[in-house]
Parts: sequence; C-alpha cells; structure tokens
Amino acid sequence: MANRRQRDVLLDGARIWNAWREQEPELQVDLAQADLRAESVRGANLKNADLRGANIHKANAVEADFSGANLQGADLSKTNASKAKFVGADLTGANLSESNLGGCDFTNAKLVGCNIRSSKLLAASFRGADLTDADVTDSLLSGVDWGAAVTQRTQGLDL
Repeated sequence: MANRRQRDVLLDGARIWNAWREQEPELQVDLAQADLRAESVRGANLKNADLRGANIHKANAVEADFSGANLQGADLSKTNASKAKFVGADLTGANLSESNLGGCDFTNAKLVGCNIRSSKLLAASFRGADLTDADVTDSLLSGVDWGAAVTQRTQGLDL
C-alpha cells in the first residue's frame, strides 16, 4: 500500500518532490496502488519507485523519470507521458492504452503482456525491451526504434 506522506509530497509538485528525493537519496519510494488518477507528476523523479498497481489514469507524466521503477499492473491509460523515461522499468501487465508516449525511452524495459493499444508511440525507443505478448494494435508507430527488442507474439506489430 502506498506511503501516504510520499504521495502527498509528490502531489505538491515535481520541484518539491525532486528536491526531497535529492535530500533523501536512500529513500525507498512506495507508491504501490497509489491513486494518482488525473494528477500531475510532470518531470518527477520516480526512479526505482514501487508503483505496482498504481492508478495513473489520465495523468500528466510528461518528462517524468520512471527508470527502474516497478509498474507491474499499473494503469497509465489515457496518460500523457510524452518524453518520459522508462529505462529498465518493469511494466509487466500494465495498461498504457490510448496514451501519448511519443519520445518515450523504454530501453531495456519489461513490457510483457502490456496493453499499449491505440497509443501514440512516435519516435519512442524500445531498444532491448521485452514486449512478449504485448498489444500495440492501432497505435501510431512512426519513427519507433525497435533495436534488439523482443517482440514474440506482440499483437499489432509488423516488423
């Protein structure tokens, strides 16, 4: 269950959150199952955060850094996460449908069974990512970097 104090600080804005993270570099961020629906985490440092099962539906996550975060089963549907970083993140079973993911970096991310249907993935990078059993049907895929990505049984993808 999410740490209420951490959630409250995050919702005070990225500048306050990021300053707090710098002061507490060993902080274990626990936002598992947090309700961040329609909130702004724009530019927030969420590296290595536990966001399992979090509700980030319709949020503003532009330029947020989710590198190394655990987002298993999280709902990021209809979220604007353009230019966000998901490097090495675990998004197994996450819902990213109908989201703006343009310019996102999913390098070495785990997106197994991930729902990415009807999303904007323009110029996103999936270098070394695992998209086994993911679904990108009806997504905009122009300029996507699929270098060394695992795409076994990925639906909606013609590589």
